[in-house]
Amino acid sequence: MDRSGRVNSPYKRLKVIRQAAIIRAEPPPLPGSGPYRVIVADPPWPYETRKDDPSHRGTTPYSQMSIKQVCEMDVASIAAEDCILWLWTTNCHMRQAFDVLDAWGFEQKTILTWAKDRFGMGDWLRGQTEHCLMAMRGKPIVELKNQTTLLHASVRAHSQKPDEFYDFVEKLCPAPRYAYLFSRYRHNEKWDCHGDEAPATDCAAE
Repeated sequence: MDRSGRVNSPYKRLKVIRQAAIIRAEPPPLPGSGPYRVIVADPPWPYETRKDDPSHRGTTPYSQMSIKQVCEMDVASIAAEDCILWLWTTNCHMRQAFDVLDAWGFEQKTILTWAKDRFGMGDWLRGQTEHCLMAMRGKPIVELKNQTTLLHASVRAHSQKPDEFYDFVEKLCPAPRYAYLFSRYRHNEKWDCHGDEAPATDCAAE
């Protein structure tokens, strides 16, 4: 019984815990093929190079894709029927990120914000935050344990996401294997890395 006098909330939590344990014990999909219960995507969002514009402070060191190209990716083909998607986006691409979710067939649920330990570039304000849209299709299992929408973590290499993020996803979203699209880092053996700069799937976690 919880504080309100209801017994259904503890029962639901216990049910989720049991379902999550079953999911984590599932045979994982074949490496690199799916279907995946959890997908993380970090697209190379397009930035205009405006060298003569004093408000423009930097460019990206990797190949970029247009919004149209990102939207046309067939992410649905590697997603499980009940799937959670984490889509990284920047402040200036927030609106386009919702277009990508629509194109990929996912419904946005909330936004995780990464608060960095130092600021970086920015056309107007210097960026010290980055955002990850949590979206779903179907009815995936999520182990809610008082997680918040704010993630404090240090900045690493350019565009590299913090270790704390992957630990956060693994605890919140049960899966036998995770997919990481546009990856430059492999967290551990549970993650399949996809992309031009992705580390080999048989390598040790960095």
